[in-house]
Amino acid sequence: MLRGDDLVGVVRLFTDRGPVVPVGNRVARPDSDSSVGMSMRARIRAGDPDAFGELFDEHARSVYNHAFRLTGAWPVAEGVVSLTFLEAWRLRDRLAADADWSLRPWLLGIATNVARNLRRAARRYDAALARIPRREAVLADFADKVTDRVDAWTQTASQSGSA
Repeated sequence: MLRGDDLVGVVRLFTDRGPVVPVGNRVARPDSDSSVGMSMRARIRAGDPDAFGELFDEHARSVYNHAFRLTGAWPVAEGVVSLTFLEAWRLRDRLAADADWSLRPWLLGIATNVARNLRRAARRYDAALARIPRREAVLADFADKVTDRVDAWTQTASQSGSA
């Protein structure tokens, strides 16, 4: 089973920018006070990697469980979680900065779309494999026939040349 700290590597690309200190219920860098007065949603929209890391820590488990319910396979669910957070990072500018509702439905919607796209891609892959013609019987080895013909031709050529 996947633990929350197993998924942290996906987001570490976004959060390894130096030390952070807690400020109330938010996290800020010691050299920057820009994230202190902003909401989590506004920080994510602005591209704050620490806020995105917090989002990941808070919602990764629920996204993972949702992905497992959609796919029915743990390894596929792990891929869906990874793709979900990468897609959330890509779509962060579409997030309403002033809304006060939870980000969980937004993430679960992205996870649903990712799982649907993976299923669609697998279906296309299976259809492409089905179009490849199958060999019903293994072709016989024709090397013996070829060597017999070459030997016969060589003998014919040597007999006609000596006569």
